Amino acid sequence: MPGRPPPGRCASLVRQLAATPLATIDPEEFVDFTTIRPVVRLSAEGQRTIRWPRIALWTWQPPAGGAGLLLLRGVAPQRRWRTYATLLLDIAARCGVQRIMSLGAVLEAVPHTRPSRGTGSSTDPAWHARLAACGIRNPARAL
Repeated sequence: MPGRPPPGRCASLVRQLAATPLATIDPEEFVDFTTIRPVVRLSAEGQRTIRWPRIALWTWQPPAGGAGLLLLRGVAPQRRWRTYATLLLDIAARCGVQRIMSLGAVLEAVPHTRPSRGTGSSTDPAWHARLAACGIRNPARAL
């Protein structure tokens, strides 16, 4: 979609892991719908459906035990960032999150035959090298 990075990375991870839906966050107070529009689709029968931007969370626990994942997929807020960040940190604390890693995509013109560049950062400095080894650049360090 124009104006948005490719949505496939997190969705693919959710599907591959068969992650469990945890919650959704109503984007109404965080998203400016004049900037990020809902998508309108017509079915073969002419029925119109509107798909609003979503913010959703999933959990995954490895079968052998150990640290799991709390996955967040959604649009970045255009307003009330502090409230949004506090809400996410509260959810993370309730889920026992010990390390936060942010992954994203670079909004750029890329042919469909080539992958888009990824960005990422972590609260754990040891993960910076791991992300770089996967070709994921830290936007704060790229400056």
